[in-house]
Amino acid sequence: AQIFIAKSKTKNDLVAHWLDNFGADGARVVGFGAEAADGFNIDFAYGDRTFRDYFRFDADGRRFTLVVDSCAADGACDRFADYVFEKKR
Repeated sequence: AQIFIAKSKTKNDLVAHWLDNFGADGARVVGFGAEAADGFNIDFAYGDRTFRDYFRFDADGRRFTLVVDSCAADGACDRFADYVFEKKR
């Protein structure tokens, strides 16, 4: 999968697209988010569910995590995926 993220110059938020193996329909959904102290968050609204992506960076810059929650309209969330990425030395 690949994610493309850019900062909006007019709204000062983040705009994102995922391109992955779940099918092309997912690429039609635009995610919106904001920067956090140690990374950023992006929400993708897919019909009756929202996927919340949390990107967090370690202070040393060698590792980051991605946690994805799938949330229903009533606010109940389930863990969809989580990943840890590390830069090789």
